[in-house]
Amino acid sequence: MMQAFTSLFAEHRAIEPLVVGLKVALMQPLQDPAEVAAVRWRLVRALLDHFDHEDRDVCGSLLASGNAQAVAAALGFRESFGTLRAVVLHYQQDWPSDRMERDWDGFCDASHALLAEVARRVESEERALYPEAARLLKLVPVPPAPEG
Repeated sequence: MMQAFTSLFAEHRAIEPLVVGLKVALMQPLQDPAEVAAVRWRLVRALLDHFDHEDRDVCGSLLASGNAQAVAAALGFRESFGTLRAVVLHYQQDWPSDRMERDWDGFCDASHALLAEVARRVESEERALYPEAARLLKLVPVPPAPEG
């Protein structure tokens, strides 16, 4: 299970340059909607894969533990993963390339809001969710959040 936490932290680090890539695209006038859509899709795909891994590795382990407190935590984590998954999917579906081109400012606003939510989520996972899951699974030492 410790390897799963290490992998999840590594996924966070792999998502960071995708976030930066989208932020860079948002700082300039729209040149190529398909290129921006591709940058966005790489980020969305990485996020959705990450949510799947969290659900499988963190929630699955907590549910399988048989510990009532761990099971309750898993259900709460799963609900929160599902909420952010729905936000990410809505963002992806709500902004096809043609709409992005028609309403660049709106797309930028929606993107900045999503990126802020992702940043809050990563911080929460690394500082609270993963350590709490490790504690409930009685993993010692609790995996530390990487620096930076």
